[in-house]
Amino acid sequence: MNGAGNVHEVLTSLIECKKINTKTLSKVANLEEEEVKHFCSTGDFSNLSSANINRLSELALMLKVGMELVDDDFRVCSIIEELINNYYLDYKSISLYVGIDEEEIRSFVSNPSTIPYELKYRITVKVYMLFYIFK
Repeated sequence: MNGAGNVHEVLTSLIECKKINTKTLSKVANLEEEEVKHFCSTGDFSNLSSANINRLSELALMLKVGMELVDDDFRVCSIIEELINNYYLDYKSISLYVGIDEEEIRSFVSNPSTIPYELKYRITVKVYMLFYIFK
């Protein structure tokens, strides 16, 4: 996402269409609410540091593109891969936390459409909780 104008448009759209508020945006971006309000109402980023502009840009990108264009199964598989690659868990460990067979986790990652919804739900809830704890 390039330029403050695009970030302003996306954040304004999120406020209008998704009913997110500046208090939430400021909390997540770790900015003062007044800074976020000013930017969202004017598009003027002159009172923001480049680091703060980057935080707002990343947040806008994730809330727009990340939430709307990324498939749910892909998102969960990505989190499983994150747990394996960056937190050094393996499929066995994840399967023990989820309470299902290791092969079911592997099957989910390789082809999510082969897994019944009840099992996907269980995998998703437990994997997100692990990720939340580790994050």
